[in-house]
Amino acid sequence: MGQTGSKIKSSTIPKKQNQNL
Repeated sequence: MGQTGSKIKSSTIPKKQNQNL
């Protein structure tokens, strides 16, 4: 479940999440 939510969020904002990481 955790991985699924993480993948969905990454797909929603891949560029923004990438910079946050």
